[in-house]
Amino acid sequence: MVDYAEVIEKEPLFRALADIGLRLGELDVDALLPRLIDFVPDSHLPLLAESMSVMGFDGWYLAENDDARRTLITHAYELHRYKGTSYAIRQLFYRLGFGEVDIDEGLTARSYQLNYAIPDNEKWAHYAVRLSTPVTNEQASRIRQMLDAFAPARCVLAVLDYKAAPIRYNNKAKYDGSYNHGSA
Repeated sequence: MVDYAEVIEKEPLFRALADIGLRLGELDVDALLPRLIDFVPDSHLPLLAESMSVMGFDGWYLAENDDARRTLITHAYELHRYKGTSYAIRQLFYRLGFGEVDIDEGLTARSYQLNYAIPDNEKWAHYAVRLSTPVTNEQASRIRQMLDAFAPARCVLAVLDYKAAPIRYNNKAKYDGSYNHGSA
């Protein structure tokens, strides 16, 4: 039994609130926090992202709208728990709105036209990511830097391939140099 101040002891409602206040430390904050992110003002999202360690190339630079940023923050614990695995890479692309990706570890799924030759005994450390949506050259550059942060340390990105997601000629992608023809 806890001794409260006389004002709290007299009033049953105050005593009940004080008892609840003592139990706040027992709450599982990890389970509660993702539910509160939807209610935070947009201007506070960078602070939350910094506290969850998803700023910069850990995902923030590729989150292009507030919904993507909120999703990134909500799933930050899961992403960091699996960081360094292909699962984390797939989830990161999915959470940022790039859809499903295929990861070809060891470059065994198909042959790639690279600007440099990879000796056969070193192919095990290289991987390719095949996206299901086209990305701009700027996004491709940021994706490469993001993959440096999330991919296993032993791995080297050989190619970022989005040839399977062709750019349609419907005036959404302009020929101003921001898109290329399928790999970066």
